[in-house]
Amino acid sequence: MGANPVVFIGVLVLPYVLIVAGLVFLLRTAYRSGSPVRALFLYPLICSATATTGFIIWGHYAIATSRSSTAAVGYIFLPFYSVAVAGAGFLVSWSVMYIVRFTVERLGIISKRITAIPLLIVAVLTLCTTALIARHRLVRQELLRAAASASTNPDRLEKILAGAFSSRDLPVLSLLAKNPSTPPADLIRIYDFSKHSVSEFNPPEYVVFHSLAQNPRTPPDILVVLAACPQMSIRVGVGMNPGTPTETLRKLSRDKENLVRSWMTSNPKIPKELLLQLANDPDQIVRNYAQSYLTYRGFDREARSP
Repeated sequence: MGANPVVFIGVLVLPYVLIVAGLVFLLRTAYRSGSPVRALFLYPLICSATATTGFIIWGHYAIATSRSSTAAVGYIFLPFYSVAVAGAGFLVSWSVMYIVRFTVERLGIISKRITAIPLLIVAVLTLCTTALIARHRLVRQELLRAAASASTNPDRLEKILAGAFSSRDLPVLSLLAKNPSTPPADLIRIYDFSKHSVSEFNPPEYVVFHSLAQNPRTPPDILVVLAACPQMSIRVGVGMNPGTPTETLRKLSRDKENLVRSWMTSNPKIPKELLLQLANDPDQIVRNYAQSYLTYRGFDREARSP
């Protein structure tokens, strides 16, 4: 058991050691090279190493400061993204460097030519492709931000919703379903669009159901249906939702999963009688949660069994 933390840290650190070792090897090889094209590889490698270092630092900061309960998963994928950033950084830097060198040579500033038109075409195409990808990503991020923002005006939300329906964009529908500014009528439309798979286990529409379960503006009749979903996390969301009907909360208080029973104790609209019932739940974790919220709401004296 004592070795587990060491193994865990080693698994997290090893990818970065390999990335650094690879960059150092390439930088050292390029630096010691006597080839005329040395500069076309050395400087792009320096730019790539700088960009990768900055990305890794930013990535760890973003994960550490994130409020998401699943943010720690990012530590697993960050090394792979870092390798992608290193490769993209080198290609972009090399393309810029090559175009500059080609231009300088053709202007006669440098007499020794090491560039050629075919590689110039490759460099230009690389930059154009990168620009198109970056533009697409920026447009996508702006769309996701608008779909999630409570300050987005209703007309913009309606256009985003129409576009998400036509393209079956489930991530955008999920953000709209969670947005507190989305009107209940639109939440019903989102649910109707996805309800064909509500009884399935882990369907593609899961992210939409999960968001609907958390939105306080979701109509109660939809929450009643979601309370019967096979995914535990959706039932957790329904149990914590202040808009969930009392009768549905009573059913969830008998849910087979202790996490559902535990988290529903934090629902600000849960009746006192249910908290008292959960304070005597067979599961110790559920009892602890219920007792904490009974104390918080001033009902702790009533939580004791006769």
